[in-house]
Amino acid sequence: MNIFLHLPLDNGHFREVLRGIAAFRAERTDWSLVHRQQKRSLQGDFAGMIVADFEGRLTAKSSMVPAVNISNSVPRFGLPSVISDDTEVGRLAARHFLAQRLRSFAVFAPVDTRYAREREQGFSDELAKHGFSCQGLGGRTFFASLGDDSVKENLAAVAVVLNGLPLPCGVFAVEDFKASQLCQIARALGLRVPQDLAVLGVNNDIVVCETCLPPLSSVELGSFRIGYEAAALLFSYLRNGDLPRGGTSLPVKRIRPVRVVNRMSSQFFADPVVARAMRILREEFGTRLKIADLAGRLGVGSRSLESAFQRTLGESPREVLTSLRVDEAISLLDSTDLSFTEIAYRCGFSEYKHFAHQLQKRLGKSASEIRAGGHAEAPQSRHEKAR
Repeated sequence: MNIFLHLPLDNGHFREVLRGIAAFRAERTDWSLVHRQQKRSLQGDFAGMIVADFEGRLTAKSSMVPAVNISNSVPRFGLPSVISDDTEVGRLAARHFLAQRLRSFAVFAPVDTRYAREREQGFSDELAKHGFSCQGLGGRTFFASLGDDSVKENLAAVAVVLNGLPLPCGVFAVEDFKASQLCQIARALGLRVPQDLAVLGVNNDIVVCETCLPPLSSVELGSFRIGYEAAALLFSYLRNGDLPRGGTSLPVKRIRPVRVVNRMSSQFFADPVVARAMRILREEFGTRLKIADLAGRLGVGSRSLESAFQRTLGESPREVLTSLRVDEAISLLDSTDLSFTEIAYRCGFSEYKHFAHQLQKRLGKSASEIRAGGHAEAPQSRHEKAR
């Protein structure tokens, strides 16, 4: 049975979606997955499609075969859809900045799509819950490309906007590429990232994030789960023949983001000792790192480090370390088939029993329940809350 996949593979999000589709195929079906670039060489018909419908042209009524959409670009969905929960993406970004006790915020959403608007709205709404507002950095044509003449001509205007922000400022960009571009412009204006502007993108595209200067922090979408659930939905339509035909009956399933992947671009902490400690914790949480050794590497006493964390984040270094380990464990449970014991060791837990206890304590679920139910929302640790 041939299944046609119409999705781009030039960014990390859709490559992870494809991995999710392939994982479902390996578990449940004997589908032949045919990407759009292979279509011309294929003889025969397609039984179904999974498509990224960026323009809203396809509808359940017009499609000749069952089809599922995986794009949140257009205002209205013409097909059953499995998409990112982009409002929650924005909320997660806001909580990330609030956890670092930033008090000035801006959002960069220069693309006119549904997902951009929802991410911006979620970011603004979460900040408003804590008594803050955010400034927009212009419309969809504000920054086209750093090398474009339009940007060069408007550099003075860009400087007015960015230099007018109260610093330090947390800036949420709705895509990784735009966040990387913003880092370039900030450097050209003499603004430091993250000391002046803490920058966060979306998609966790490894190529973009790790080639950015400095390396870019990013919201990791539930891309693998989107692909897996889209394939499961299509499978049910093909098996049961109950494809919706439009109207209000079209299902839309939203998949929550996994986590914020912390890199240098958003690692702002008012206390320089805490900033250095967090950098080590995020890089080495998978090791047998001891808090006393961490304090020694920082040249401070354990009690001083504890006080700095409590003052800045409201919890101890050990609590932060455990939160980082649990967040990574949730991601691995959701996106891999690794054994529970292997996940525990990879995340820095000394034994499986301690790992299982922390999952139960923080989520009220076992590892098997989290994996069976898909992505579980990571617990909001106390340093993820505004004070």
